[in-house]
Amino acid sequence: MAREPDSWAMGQTALHQPKKVKNRPHAPGLDLRLRLLAASGMPTGLLNAQTARALGAGLDDLIDAAACALTAKRVAAGKALRFPDPPDADALGLPMAIVA
Repeated sequence: MAREPDSWAMGQTALHQPKKVKNRPHAPGLDLRLRLLAASGMPTGLLNAQTARALGAGLDDLIDAAACALTAKRVAAGKALRFPDPPDADALGLPMAIVA
């Protein structure tokens, strides 16, 4: 299973519940991510299907946006993780890494 850096950074382990199964929302995976967001200090009261519909988004997209906000907070605080660390470089020598 592919590692989702934001989720890994919150849970310190690869998540074994997908957000979607056969391109449909998978409640156990979404609930797990909501619990991880809440445990990381993210207010989750508005992270629900009703809010997602009002925004014209899927609940999984709303949860992803919240995870990205937590990543931005970690970056600003100097606590972000990089995958890989140290990062690889592309053909121009620019670092290639996922930040979480």
